[in-house]
Amino acid sequence: DITRLPVTIVSRCMLAHCAPLQAEDMKEVCLAMGFSDDVLDLVQAIAMGCPGQVQALQDGDVAKACLQWQSLCADIQRADIGKINAWLNQHANSIPHDLIVSILALPLETSLQHLDANQTSKQMVFDTFASLLAWPAEVVRHSLRPAPALLVRILEMRRVLKEHVVSNV
Repeated sequence: DITRLPVTIVSRCMLAHCAPLQAEDMKEVCLAMGFSDDVLDLVQAIAMGCPGQVQALQDGDVAKACLQWQSLCADIQRADIGKINAWLNQHANSIPHDLIVSILALPLETSLQHLDANQTSKQMVFDTFASLLAWPAEVVRHSLRPAPALLVRILEMRRVLKEHVVSNV
């Protein structure tokens, strides 16, 4: 998770970009990495062809917590904010932030693809979604406490969806 590395280290690193794996190759790599069947679907959904992005899910405790996070975020408009807050307070400091936001974004991305709203409302929703996706970098850049910073963004996303989107989202 490059966002967790000190800037002095990142400045001395050289990034090598690789093409994402095809779905069947990704599944083969995930199985070789030892992912259990219960997390395999989640791994493939958020890895986007890059198995290194989900390496943390090889830890059973992290995988269990992420599966719980996935169920909490399945419908963000109707999600139990108390349970989300409790999960964030327990796990936001130990699970890679990119992983947390990737899981959160999955159901939102699907909903936003079928967005039925006027242009101004669409812009508000997409700006709020972009803020949600920027959370990992913002935590590092501004030394924010992860749990409350993400909770604020989730609440803002809920508010914007409620105010600006027709009920099919």
